[in-house]
Amino acid sequence: MIDDADKATANEERAMEIFQKSRQQGASHAARAAGIGINCVDCGEIIPPARLLAMPRTLRCVKCAADVEGRA
Repeated sequence: MIDDADKATANEERAMEIFQKSRQQGASHAARAAGIGINCVDCGEIIPPARLLAMPRTLRCVKCAADVEGRA
């Protein structure tokens, strides 16, 4: 049975894999924030440029980040 902790761990592992891939491909955080949109790893929605400027390494939209951190 998968509980919330297992889901959170899986999400974090997936986020790290995606982050490492983007670094390997030479994607700069500035380029991402400048208009090359990325999608939230959880819901798939595009992360707004303002969030990427504020949190350049984020892989989640505000709502999903709050859900993962338990502040929803």
